[in-house]
Amino acid sequence: IGLAVAGSLYGAQGVALCALLLGAMIPVANFLAVAMLARRGERGFLPELVRHPLVIACVAGYAWNAAGPGLPAFADRTLALLGESALPAGLLCVGAAMRFQRAGEGGERAAHAWWLVVKLVAAPALALLLAHLLGLEGAPARVLVLCAALPTATNAYILAVRMTGDGRAVATQITFGTALSMATLPIWLSA
Repeated sequence: IGLAVAGSLYGAQGVALCALLLGAMIPVANFLAVAMLARRGERGFLPELVRHPLVIACVAGYAWNAAGPGLPAFADRTLALLGESALPAGLLCVGAAMRFQRAGEGGERAAHAWWLVVKLVAAPALALLLAHLLGLEGAPARVLVLCAALPTATNAYILAVRMTGDGRAVATQITFGTALSMATLPIWLSA
């Protein structure tokens, strides 16, 4: 979602800035998610981390980039097509797991509301403040706020299910967060 919005609003510069930010944010987010979920698992943190597909992909991508061979045009285009299908495929997985029912106890509803406020309000507000403090303007500031204002990624559902987390709750969070972000993203991008 972030790359598509950055590209449509800020062109190639927006896509490049968004890719750089997401390239830094995604490994950190996955590292923290694995650390949190591994506490419940049987294997422990390090075995889960070295087996995590997104961590493996990030490390392999960084290593390939550092080695500098580049990709042949065919492989680049093939991987780009696969990457474009990731969001729809992830949303299909999340949609298949959704069960529209009354939220459980008040604590479950409060947890969902708390995370939605953190993800869609507090994080972009902090990014806006950070952009101001760093003197960022124009596309760099907007892309920073955009990346902070994105809803929870669909891969969170896959990670939760893979590591015996609460997939149903994560699917609910992704669904409501994605729907609400349609209203919050324009507000943050116009701020």
